[in-house]
Amino acid sequence: MCTLSTSLLLIIFFSKIEKNSNVVTVILGLYPILECTLLSYFYFLILKNKNKKIVLSTATFLLCAAFLIDFVTDKERASYLPLAIQCFFYIMLILYFFYEKVKYITDVPIYSIASFWISIAFLINFSGTFFLFLFSISMNKDPGFKDQYHIIYGCFTILKNTLLCIGVIINKTSGGLSVVKTLEPNLDLESFYPQTKNTNL
Repeated sequence: MCTLSTSLLLIIFFSKIEKNSNVVTVILGLYPILECTLLSYFYFLILKNKNKKIVLSTATFLLCAAFLIDFVTDKERASYLPLAIQCFFYIMLILYFFYEKVKYITDVPIYSIASFWISIAFLINFSGTFFLFLFSISMNKDPGFKDQYHIIYGCFTILKNTLLCIGVIINKTSGGLSVVKTLEPNLDLESFYPQTKNTNL
């Protein structure tokens, strides 16, 4: 309910502002940079591989630089290529996050972890908008495509926010991400001995 109310308020807010307003231009230009920075920081905290953290930091810097260059460049229409690259990068990052989760043993189910629902939310959002942004590169000049774009993007945004609300609720009930105890996988099977067959029978 909170997600739907917030989404409706944002739709009303942006519909009341003029299309050529500088406020809208600044918000739409800086939002991808803020989203990229916060999301990368979130995964930087929960990833365990140090080399992957270095790759994440470097990629985040390059993405923010690309968004900033795209923002200050004068152009008639919005460029969707940096957004598509961002979606592809975070899809790969979230898939690696799930791979890393599989490698470790947890004392609670994965669906009771807040980071799982947050990752699912952004994975669905980035997967849907990735193809939308790719399609928008060629269909940007079509005047009828704009309404379809807003409908599709709005649906994925509402779905993402709903799953994020679930993640917040899970985080409150479980006491945070620190309750998960992670252990290195035990791959040493040398101590396993099969049951010896009783030959006296």
